Amino acid sequence: MTQEDTLTILQMGYNVFLTGEAGAGKTYVLQKYISYLRKHKIKVAITASTGIAATHLGGLTIHSWSGIGVRSYLDEQDIDEILQKEKIYKRFRETSVLIIDEVSMLTPSQLEGLSKMAQIARESREPFGGMQIVLVGDFFQLPPVSKGAVSFAFESPVWTKLKLAICYLSSQHRQNGGDLYDVLKSLRSGDFDEYHYDLLMSRVPEAEAETEEDSELTRLFTHNVNVDEYNDKELEKLPGTGRVFYMIETGSKTLVDMLKRGSLAKEEIILKKGAIVMFIKNNFEKGYVNGSIGKVIDISKEHPIIELIDGRKILATPDDFVIEEDGKIKAKISQIPLRLAWAITIHKSQGMSLDTAFLDLRECFVPGQGYVALSRLRTLEGLTLKGFNKKSLEMDERVRAFDERAKKLSDEAARRLLALESEERESREKTFIKKSFGVLQPLSDEEVGEDIKISTHEKTLTFLLEKKSIEEIAVLRELTEGTILSHIEHLKLTIPDIDIEHLRKDSLPIGDIVRAFKEKDTLSLSEMKDYFEDKYSFEELRLARLFVK
Repeated sequence: MTQEDTLTILQMGYNVFLTGEAGAGKTYVLQKYISYLRKHKIKVAITASTGIAATHLGGLTIHSWSGIGVRSYLDEQDIDEILQKEKIYKRFRETSVLIIDEVSMLTPSQLEGLSKMAQIARESREPFGGMQIVLVGDFFQLPPVSKGAVSFAFESPVWTKLKLAICYLSSQHRQNGGDLYDVLKSLRSGDFDEYHYDLLMSRVPEAEAETEEDSELTRLFTHNVNVDEYNDKELEKLPGTGRVFYMIETGSKTLVDMLKRGSLAKEEIILKKGAIVMFIKNNFEKGYVNGSIGKVIDISKEHPIIELIDGRKILATPDDFVIEEDGKIKAKISQIPLRLAWAITIHKSQGMSLDTAFLDLRECFVPGQGYVALSRLRTLEGLTLKGFNKKSLEMDERVRAFDERAKKLSDEAARRLLALESEERESREKTFIKKSFGVLQPLSDEEVGEDIKISTHEKTLTFLLEKKSIEEIAVLRELTEGTILSHIEHLKLTIPDIDIEHLRKDSLPIGDIVRAFKEKDTLSLSEMKDYFEDKYSFEELRLARLFVK
């Protein structure tokens, strides 16, 4: 299913399970829908089963939002006690749309308990009391933490009662074809064979062949102890004392602590010149995204200067991690958005996109762990593999069967959608807005608020996906062509394999310019302008640079 069809289904008010392979664009669709709801003044609760995912969305964990805390099971007494808290009761009562990201890590009993709480608070027998439920995730990702046998949210009776429209995104932005995509697809389908085994083995170097360059690759380990040991060891190797950067925090201690646990930000981070680091937030304006890897090349009077893999240099200034509710910031932590990145855990890597990484999958202990690690990478060429065990190649058969069924149901949902007349779709959308106590006339970006408007890059992306030219997008957006080029450059950071072939111009020998960029091993426009003796303008060179892989 396309992103556009998924948004149409969401806007008609259906309960939805939004899924797809890693890198398919689930978060993008989610953000677009959240913006739509806010523009129509529909009260939405943005939650996730993990702190990391909640922090990225600017929301709360579902455990905190609902008041269930660490409970894995809720009896009647638990539900009664929780709903005695006025704040929790009002959340369930007044929320029209509840979004739960990373639903794969919720247990069936937790999903059942949340539905019962909503039914009681909203005085309705409908699942979740009749609010729209949007469940998001991929069950091939890491399963719920469990001391006993693992069970999944889709095995809960309430999953069936919700009558979810399955929206299985078909696009794939992280691994756009290639050998790695073949490996990941074979793991999901159960068709992993000798060919795929050989592909992985081709990325396992001999022990003595581990070069200095390899030592700078981000390591993904299965256990925290290995990560901490490796990072501390590598930092200690560097000369000098190191500079300490301290976190600044505001808001209630409970929510601040939640932000600390949910984000990858550190209360104190020690950096030295030469340290390998990773950005832990998206910042399109500054030119980095969550997962961008680089090296500390200098530490100025106040902030570190990071050189990314592609050669760009970025001054890393403090960024904010916030928890919002009803458009108001309830808690905030500010810290340099970096962490040491010689090594991270596979668990913490969920949601990241990495150009290169060194994986040690010899101690995988749950099905899907190897898949999660491998799916962080964009290409097989970017992978260096220490080794892997049998468990790292395993996937839960229940998940595999569910996934196949989900694909078929998604196709059926898409066909039903296409069968509807546009008038019928608009009628259902209006009915949903009225039912949710929203406004039919959408608010402007300014009325919604600066902090929650659709980013300018997302608007450009919409036209780019429609195969509009740079000139057409500039006219439609009432911006200069240079500004649109800047947007596309930023979009290439987050979606490296986005299709931009339609931007080629017959009058511009892009292939020749790209070869020159590669031969000179530079991305500098000034160098290329000198090299071609001012034959091409900066704008023409910027356009050609978009096609440098």
